[in-house]
Amino acid sequence: MRAIPTFQWVALTTALAIVPLFCDAAELPKPGASVAAVRAELGAPTAVRNAGGKNQTWEYVGKPSPYETYFLAFSKEGRLKTIRQVISDGTFAQIKSGMTIVQVRALLGTPWRITDWDDDADSDIADMFDYRGHDAGGTYKFHIEFDKRGRVVVAAKVRDIAGNHRGDGELAKSTETMSPKP
Repeated sequence: MRAIPTFQWVALTTALAIVPLFCDAAELPKPGASVAAVRAELGAPTAVRNAGGKNQTWEYVGKPSPYETYFLAFSKEGRLKTIRQVISDGTFAQIKSGMTIVQVRALLGTPWRITDWDDDADSDIADMFDYRGHDAGGTYKFHIEFDKRGRVVVAAKVRDIAGNHRGDGELAKSTETMSPKP
């Protein structure tokens, strides 16, 4: 078996690393698109919120990428006004200690995973929400814990160690946490 020269090996591995980025990056609808066109392109939304009058916001979790959540705002005429990717450090920075579950969902949408921790009588934690995201450092989870009253007590950005290989056989360094701001 013949060894692949270093340059060709680097070019091949780079090309293979880039392919998944383009496979997941489906073209999003453009502002002005009709409700029917958006539904035909992206399918049924995860959730629909009425935003006063006949305005609506549609939520798409995990489309087109499993690490993204989009909010699409429609006018009362049924035309797409704006598209916003909400799983970001900027949105996460808005999470404050004491916020309710409803307030968190209004900012970040439907969680990727909900864990009911309330079965432990000794625990002060009731529910935990996890949201999946990705940035230049790789994949991560926004982890939010709620007390028994449904209020935020812990919020952390946790690197996904299993999904973040550095390429030298070592796993990426782990955790970055943020405490909710009072």
